[in-house]
This record gives sequence, structure tokens and C-alpha cells, in this order.
Amino acid sequence: MASKDLIKRDESAWDRRFLAFLGILLLWRIIYLLITPLDLSPDEAYYWDWSRHLAWGYYSKPPMVAWIIALSTRVFGNTPFGVRVPAAILSTLGLWAIYSLGRRMFGARAGLLAAMAAAASPGVDILGLVMTIDAPLIFFWSLAIYCLWMALEKGQGEIHNARWWIASGVCAGLGLLSKQTMIVFWPLAMAFLIVSPRDRHIFSRPWPYVSVGLSFLIVLPVIWWNYGHAWITFHHTMHHFQANSGGCCLSLSTLLNFLYLQLIVISPVTWILMVLVGGGCLLALRPWSHRIPRSVSFLTVFSILPLAGILILSLRQRINANWPAPFYVAVSVLVAGWACGQVSCNPSLHRLRRLFGPGIAIGLAMAALLYLIPSGLAVFRLDGGPLDPTVRLRGWRDLGQEVGKIKNGLPDQGKVFLLARRRQTVSELAFYVPGQPKVFRWSDRKEIESQYEIWQGPLDKTGWNCLIVIDAEKGLPQGLSACFNSLEPLQEIAVPLGHGRKRRFNLYLGKGLKTWLGGI
Repeated sequence: MASKDLIKRDESAWDRRFLAFLGILLLWRIIYLLITPLDLSPDEAYYWDWSRHLAWGYYSKPPMVAWIIALSTRVFGNTPFGVRVPAAILSTLGLWAIYSLGRRMFGARAGLLAAMAAAASPGVDILGLVMTIDAPLIFFWSLAIYCLWMALEKGQGEIHNARWWIASGVCAGLGLLSKQTMIVFWPLAMAFLIVSPRDRHIFSRPWPYVSVGLSFLIVLPVIWWNYGHAWITFHHTMHHFQANSGGCCLSLSTLLNFLYLQLIVISPVTWILMVLVGGGCLLALRPWSHRIPRSVSFLTVFSILPLAGILILSLRQRINANWPAPFYVAVSVLVAGWACGQVSCNPSLHRLRRLFGPGIAIGLAMAALLYLIPSGLAVFRLDGGPLDPTVRLRGWRDLGQEVGKIKNGLPDQGKVFLLARRRQTVSELAFYVPGQPKVFRWSDRKEIESQYEIWQGPLDKTGWNCLIVIDAEKGLPQGLSACFNSLEPLQEIAVPLGHGRKRRFNLYLGKGLKTWLGGI
């Protein structure tokens, strides 16, 4: 009894450490968002523009990101902080599921190490500062994995397991509303049931099918929306899996690019340990074997198995750095359990356990450098230069303010609408022009290329004038002049980015809209 009390007190101490770590991290991320004056990225502004037109689906992604931004900006206002604060909250609270999973499998110390390994990487910290579809995806993915493991636990009773199966179905469904990647969750769950001899009997139980059905019931309105829009999101998603052009079907350069990116976004030592430990566990998996603990099989299937699939895919095409992000949730727990001596798939790797702590330290140092980049670039006057990774987040506020001034100086400004060609420029103008007006996009093509072609063009603005903002290197689109009684150049805007670098735009005035021929 005394031993049990000691273990319980030890677990409670680790719980308190984790809660302190979680609270400090969340507070820091919120403060950082408040004090760092970086403009919204084009994607963030694009998703914010979606949030002004709530729907069950959008051109390229499911609707969750727009819903979350709409809720956040209703509370915090249409500001960069209002757009981004959900990323800080979701990416930090998602660590609770990682900690809880590690605690359940290998003890509270392993849970804390797993959460720290997940948090101590530049990629995760970016997801905690920039509001994209990955923040809600990883949050719901983490919750879904934890709930699924709770549903699979033995000896808890039918009612207990049923509740967790339902919870996992709900979380998976919300993940499907966040990003298409969540679709692989249930195939991976089925793969685990196949490779785990002690769990195959679950196929004869109703709750897995109820859980799967519930998750797809949640996403059914999105499917219906796509049905009514010619399956546009599905077609866009398939474009991501087109092979690189060229004579050879296998590409070593895209493989090396994938490996390089993962070393950077995770941190080198931690990523190498993940590959070695996870790879050893994957090689030890046998559908007929009882040697590997269920927890190890579970984590391996939900991490190394899909990562191996992406690695193979990288031989065929270029892989975006964020694609494998949800699969690092499980492997963080796996490596933390290995570092604590709870996982042993390959005895020859045991001597490398001493590298786990330095690996986290290196990841924390890389994350700290990431936080210091904006101020460091300004101190050394490198902002806007070729070494500035934040250049895509600069100059948009100034562009919006300048365009707003010019628009307000036009005659009959109440009947002047804004138009741009690039989707990125449209969304940034929509956010940063004073009053946050609706901005339209011109497309020379008949195909849908963005959400702006799905929304109605300026069909109700016949007779209005139009302030047209065109990237200087692009030139005036063909066919645009046919939409107006006359079209005349106004001026050039050169937005300083720092280090002598500028983003240039040409402005035109279209007088008297006659018809709309842009895109669909």
C-alpha cells in the first residue's frame, strides 16, 4: 500500500510539472503574438476571408479553420491576434492528449518527456504561431488517438469502452472537418487491430463501426457541399499527388528535400532517434506475434507506418514539410517511452538513450531562435533580405493602408470596388484595407482556381468604378479592359520590406463596369 501511495504521489508531481510547462508555454505564445508585429501570411488572410462567408466547404479545404477564425475574431476582433490566437491555444492544448497518452502507456515522466519532445521543435512552434489548417488537425488527431487507446484498454467494461469509442469518432470527425489528412486515421486503426492478435476480436464488436460511422456522419455535410460544387475540394486534393514531371519516375532530389525538411522542422537529434527507434519497432511488427507490447504496436502503426509511406511517396513527388505533422504525435510518445526504458525493440539502440535529453535541448534552442528571428533580423538590419524567412509576412499592412488612401481619394468613392489578380493579394487587401472591404479576384481562366471564383463576382456593381491592384511583374490581364468603359493606369506602389527590398504593384482605374468576364 505504501508503494502504491508513493507511486501515486510521484505521478501527481509529474502532473504538476506538466501543467506548469503547459501554462508557461501557452502564456508565452499568447504574449509573443501580442508583441510581434508580423503581418498575416497570405494563407492566414485567405482563411480569414473564408470566415466572413461561413459554409460547409471551401475550394481547397474543409471548413473548420474558417469556423474557428470566425469565433476567435468575434471575441478578439478582426486583428492578426484575433486570427492567430486559436493556433496558440490549440497547439498547446493538444500537448495534453500527448501527455495523457504517454502517462497512460509508460508513466507520467514519459508523458511529460513526450509532450516536451513534441513541443521542442521549430515546426510545432510555427504551428503555434500561424493559424492554418494544421493547428486544428493536430489537435483533433491527438485527441482522437488518445480516445481510441482509452477505448481499447482492457478490463474497463462495455460502457467505458463505448464512451471512448464515441469520443474517438467525434474527434476523428472534427479532424475530417479540419484537413483531408484525417482520412487515414481509421485505416491506421484497422491496421493496428490486424497486427495486434489481442485486439482482433474487436472486429466482431459493434463500437468500432459506430465510431467510424459517427465520424463520417459529422463530415457528411461537407461531402454534400462538394457534391453541389462538382467535387471541387476532392479535385484540388488530388492535384497534390501528381508526380513530378520528367522522364524518371523516381526522384532522389525530392527524397533528399523531404529528409532535409524533416530534420529542420523536428530538430536533427530527435528526428534521428524517432527514425531509429520507430524503424526498429516497425521491423519487429508481426501480425502473429505477441512479443511486442500493444502500446508499442499502436504507436508504431500510427507513426512510423504512415511516415514510411510518405518517405516512399517522396521518391515520386515533392512533399510539403507539414504533411507528416500528425504522425509525429504517436512517435513522440514512442521515443519518450523508449528513453524511459519502457520500450525495447532493438537492444543495440539502448546506448543512444542518453541522447534524448540533448535532442530536446537542441529542439528548444532551435525553437528559441525561431522566436527571436523577427527581432534579431531588425537588430542586424537583415529584415527583408535574402536570409529573412518572414519576408512573406511583411509589407501587407502598408500595402492595404496605401491602397485605402488612394481609394478614398477617388471621386465617388462610395461606388468604387477593389480588384486584384493573385489570390494572395486579394486576401491581404481584404484584411488590411481600412474597413476590410470585399475584394474581388480576376481570373483569365474558366476553371476554378480559388475560393474567389466560387463566390459571386461584382455582378451587382454595374456602372461602378474599380481600383485594380496588379503585381508589377505580372502585367495587366488580357480581357480586363473589355469589362469597363475605360481603363487607365494610375500609379505604382512600392512597399518597402527592408534591406532595400520592395514589393511593387501597379494600380489602374477601371471606369464604369459594363459586364463581368473574370473566371467562372
